[in-house]
Amino acid sequence: AITTTRRKTRARKGPLSTAPDSLSSLANFLVESLEFSEQEALSASTKVIKLRQSRGLKVCRPSFYRNAYLVISFLQEKGLEKPQIKKLIYSLPAVLTCRIE
Repeated sequence: AITTTRRKTRARKGPLSTAPDSLSSLANFLVESLEFSEQEALSASTKVIKLRQSRGLKVCRPSFYRNAYLVISFLQEKGLEKPQIKKLIYSLPAVLTCRIE
């Protein structure tokens, strides 16, 4: 995540620190939940944002993140390990937009 801490007075430097809010929020989600590298996270996030924008949807809504978390949980329940889920989402980031019912 891109945050400042009490011990350090400056934010992390790197690709995520200069990304637009929606892009960096989604990228941070991928870094934290699936241990994506910053570059992998930015690449996958860009694809998801473009897909959602083409559908007229916003990315930073809490419901999007809840759903993305449900997708990851569903895949884990089906027996996929974190590295497999990471590979799937990196290859096909639109998976995060699937609805779990």
